[in-house]
Amino acid sequence: MENKISKFEGKEILNVDEAAEFLGMTKGTLYHLTYKKKIPYYKPGGKLIRFYKSELIKWIEKGRVEEEGENKI
Repeated sequence: MENKISKFEGKEILNVDEAAEFLGMTKGTLYHLTYKKKIPYYKPGGKLIRFYKSELIKWIEKGRVEEEGENKI
């Protein structure tokens, strides 16, 4: 995992191949998420899809599941 993360260090804008690898999913799954507008992405010029790595990290963090006993009110 460390090697995968360091591969994208210093790179903020990712293409579909890079974003899929960064997230550990297939390109098909990533395209499906963009089609359903479930993941943040950009289409500069209306054609190629691009992703901000920082937004992908925030997207992952939004799906966090709390541990048992954590923040119980």
